[in-house]
Amino acid sequence: MGSYQSQVPSKLWFFVVKTDYVPILRFGSSTDMNLVKLVLYLNKPKETNINNTIEQFKDVFEGIGKLEGKCNFHLKEGAIPKVYPARKVPASHRAKLKQELNEKGHH
Repeated sequence: MGSYQSQVPSKLWFFVVKTDYVPILRFGSSTDMNLVKLVLYLNKPKETNINNTIEQFKDVFEGIGKLEGKCNFHLKEGAIPKVYPARKVPASHRAKLKQELNEKGHH
């Protein structure tokens, strides 16, 4: 019997399950193909308090963008929420945006 090696790009679903069966791919093969990554440690996320966050970034929560009073949103009946990626800054506005961010100390 022989073997065959090829590079074929594809999108696959892999499920990690606890079972007594022999795996189709061994751990070494999975890491060699960058399907899994060995993690030697995990960092536990710090608990955050909303008031601490607001205090730490108070310039973001003051001034423009702060709404006074009550705000109502009228939603379409049966609407399905969607998430879209952030829009890129148009090339014609990038220089001005970069200048403004530099002036405000955002690098």
